[in-house]
Amino acid sequence: MRYVAARDLRNNPSGVWEALEQDEVIITSHGQPQALMIPLVGDDATEAIDAWRQAQAMRALARAQAESVAAGRDAMTMDSIDAVIAATRASRRTV
Repeated sequence: MRYVAARDLRNNPSGVWEALEQDEVIITSHGQPQALMIPLVGDDATEAIDAWRQAQAMRALARAQAESVAAGRDAMTMDSIDAVIAATRASRRTV
């Protein structure tokens, strides 16, 4: 994986295209990663985007699960979950 500044992409795009032929390229702005460029083979753009979206969803789920464990919500019983749902619904009715 190669890191390339956005300025280099603008000033020397052919160098970025050459790097992309070898590996993925991370575009940075002010030293911070902003975008990922990946080489595509044939017409697999839709498949690549679908795979990226699935990976993003899996990462979001893992973060949510970790936050749940950190907050102790993983030990909630069904009765306590039902009580939270009922309280939330009741508070929405009064608004």
